[in-house]
Amino acid sequence: MEKQDNGVINMISERKLRILKKAGEALIPPEGNLPEYSVEVDEKIEKIFRKMPPHIRFTLNISLILLEIFPLIRIFKLKKPAFFTSLDIGERYELLQRLRESKFFIFRTLFLLIKTFAVVLYASKKEVEKVVGYSVNTGIKKKVFSPNLVRENIIEGHNIIKKEGHHVVRIRCDVLVIGSGAGGAVVAKELAERGFDVAVIEEGFMFECDKLESDLLTVTSELYREAGMTFTASLNQPTILVPTGIALGGTTVINEGTCFRIPDDVLERWIVNFDLEGVEPKEMEKYFKKVERTLNVHPASVNLMSKAAMKVAYGAEKLGYSYFPLYKNISGCEGLGRCELCCPIDAKKAMHVSYIPLATQNGARFYTGFRAKWIEFKGKRITKVGGEIISRDGELLGRFVAEFKILVIAAGAIHTPYLLLKNGVANSSGMVGKNLRIHPALGVMGIFDETMNGWEGIRQSLVVNEFSHEGIMLEVTFAPLPIAMAGNWVIGKELSKLFLNYKQASMVGVMIGDDSSRGRVLAFPDFLPLLGKTPILQYRFGEKDVQKAVKGLIETCKIYFAAGAQRVVTPLLNFPVVKTDDLNKLEKIGRLHPNMLIWSAYHPQGTCRMSAEPYNGVVNSYCRSHDFENMYIADASIFPSCVRVNPMISIMAFATRTAEYISEVNNAV
Repeated sequence: MEKQDNGVINMISERKLRILKKAGEALIPPEGNLPEYSVEVDEKIEKIFRKMPPHIRFTLNISLILLEIFPLIRIFKLKKPAFFTSLDIGERYELLQRLRESKFFIFRTLFLLIKTFAVVLYASKKEVEKVVGYSVNTGIKKKVFSPNLVRENIIEGHNIIKKEGHHVVRIRCDVLVIGSGAGGAVVAKELAERGFDVAVIEEGFMFECDKLESDLLTVTSELYREAGMTFTASLNQPTILVPTGIALGGTTVINEGTCFRIPDDVLERWIVNFDLEGVEPKEMEKYFKKVERTLNVHPASVNLMSKAAMKVAYGAEKLGYSYFPLYKNISGCEGLGRCELCCPIDAKKAMHVSYIPLATQNGARFYTGFRAKWIEFKGKRITKVGGEIISRDGELLGRFVAEFKILVIAAGAIHTPYLLLKNGVANSSGMVGKNLRIHPALGVMGIFDETMNGWEGIRQSLVVNEFSHEGIMLEVTFAPLPIAMAGNWVIGKELSKLFLNYKQASMVGVMIGDDSSRGRVLAFPDFLPLLGKTPILQYRFGEKDVQKAVKGLIETCKIYFAAGAQRVVTPLLNFPVVKTDDLNKLEKIGRLHPNMLIWSAYHPQGTCRMSAEPYNGVVNSYCRSHDFENMYIADASIFPSCVRVNPMISIMAFATRTAEYISEVNNAV
């Protein structure tokens, strides 16, 4: 780590910051009233750098060094050898453009990484938001009713250490749950209501969303795991952003609250291919209904949809494409447009304002700032789990040891297999960490000639399902300014104009069910620098899935042009900006390598899949480990294949079913 002159510790030196600034000046030149590019490291940015994965921070630093010396070694045939920072703005733009259009994937990746950080830091500035016209509704609103939370049952690490006066905390319970998201919170509530003594350990912390600053940098550093900088890393494959939550309530605190049931044909395929029992659509119906009642799931109201969303509906209508309002877990929503920034009025019924309060009312205890590290077993039973107690700033405060009769792991499809792999347990099948599916997505932006302020209202409100039978879903969304500006190949004056057109934008997420693509979660030994402290995700695209994504992109362009868009900004390198005259060429584009597109993904799943056969899966039909009789898994890692839709209430329905099974077979506990 290096120190600035002002004493603020940060993860990027002044020299590298200058390189980033010089790149930013070329990427976003002054246009209209846009302020000149500048970037300074304050506490928020320092926190982002500190929390991002070590290998990503290292890669960013190396990328900046390479950018600085590229012109010196004449790779790009500039007029004379020089450092990047000594070039004029035109030469810097030319070099960045050459990186973007290079036939070498590694150079394009370097370009995207630098552009992403340069744009996010600039677009997060208040003066930029003011010029663009972007403003998140931060007015004081009355909170929506939620079940009463028994606060003494929310136990933060530093408080219990201070109270007990020593640095080793011991937990004893009937059921230990690791993780408090869509799976863990449900299991805790259901088992606590059945009389079990339940303790939940959660690495994140409880936040009052109305007291949290609403800007992207604050929210990502506090509520997103690794500051929202979790990426896949595979040779000759695109680097994919896979953000997940880390808070009491898990990813449900920062997701869009979209609720789909697993399609019947997916469940039926699981029965045939994995010999699962009790997952027939009729059997699962009661679990879905119970979850939907608890969360008040219902279709999004048209009154809460933005004008930008209605443009998509209008375009789909003109083309004869089917669409419908998305189902949401909301109550008393006022359309503040802050779903992914933590709803300040608790209208989105995330776990921390729904299942967790109900669990605490029945005695369940939630330990926050508790990070599970090791697992101890004897014979066919897990006997202990231990780990670290951390502060909100990541400081190690102490350690804990938990003893229990039943263990439920619900740390998510990335960290559940990571914990098992690090401990070398529950993997007789060899399937732990494999079969990773992530629902790859492309962000497409239509620009119109009228102001729409797409950030107002429910951000994810409508879906075009015309192509759902092909595994393609076109979901209306609206990304925060920094994400929207970073998620494309546009640079220079075109990018500056895009900033100024943000309030005239409408956005669609092209989401594909990844049938021919898959990846894995890797866990390296702790002693390995950069790689030993965090999960490493690998993911490889199948050709069919890339073709599906391109088709979804083309159909989205058609919808926007039918609705009257002037141009469409895409994540496709060949066509970063599409106009109506380009549509025929785009339709004839043919096969594409996936690294020609900018991807993101939001629903990791499948890494500890269910199967009746121990050699083919990690858990059985009721999510009990094939290797340990008292260990269960209750998160998206259990899904044998991609569920093809937003998975939140599907995770919850299966967790409800698992809790019921645990209660039935352990009624003597």
